[in-house]
Amino acid sequence: MEKKGPERVIAFLCSACFAFGAIGQAKAYRRMTVDEREDGFPLFWVEPIISIEIGRFELANASFEEIREVFRQSLRTWTRANGCTRLLLLDGGIAPSRDTNLTRGTPDGRNRVIFRAEDWPSEMRRGRILAIALTRYQRSTGMIIDADIDINAADYRWSISPLPSPGHDDLQNMLTHELGHVIGLAHSEVEEATMYAHSTEGEVIKRDLHRDDIEAVCTIYPDNYQREMRSQCAIHPFMSRKSTFQISLLTKVMLIFTLHRLRSNRRGARRSLQF
Repeated sequence: MEKKGPERVIAFLCSACFAFGAIGQAKAYRRMTVDEREDGFPLFWVEPIISIEIGRFELANASFEEIREVFRQSLRTWTRANGCTRLLLLDGGIAPSRDTNLTRGTPDGRNRVIFRAEDWPSEMRRGRILAIALTRYQRSTGMIIDADIDINAADYRWSISPLPSPGHDDLQNMLTHELGHVIGLAHSEVEEATMYAHSTEGEVIKRDLHRDDIEAVCTIYPDNYQREMRSQCAIHPFMSRKSTFQISLLTKVMLIFTLHRLRSNRRGARRSLQF
């Protein structure tokens, strides 16, 4: 795709995105799968009640409590959906540690959102990365066991205003999109969807779910989710199988999705996905 200026990148380290649904029936939304395989297990949470912690941080124009309320709004957006899902995303409180899948080698089973300023990895600044979502999962089943979001607060200015000022990125817009990756979604083909791969600077459309996002979350985590899980476990007793875990790493290029941020003159920036 043609690029018209300096790019900024938001990298989603996860499995490849493949259409989910019946054979021959393509969906606009996509799910992450184990090892990027089209026939691989789609990633999912066994328990649809997911607690996510947030690390303390303040912006120049926002206190931590104000940031936390924006975080909660993004959690509620996926939880509410259209009343057809059992998914429940909860504020897990203040993170007791800044460790994430980006900084440690073993999963701790605690999901976190961490802002990084001074401790944003220097090797990632050259790539102009906005944020990274790292998911750990069980390769034999696709069961997610740990998911973290690291936000680049070293190079970019985040806004919680109803309409972000020029030069700012909307925090709720980004968090709602990132949380979609946390629950196992990849990028959608629908331009108006929260999970669409492109955006403009100051965009706020991803704050609210599109019907494509709602269809995704309500298909993956429906009202009868627990009953369906019991049925699947009877056929595939994955809890008794030997567990092997996979983490997507920066060095594994094929596991990296880059959402390129292109800055235009005064018309905003268009982002394009490269694989």
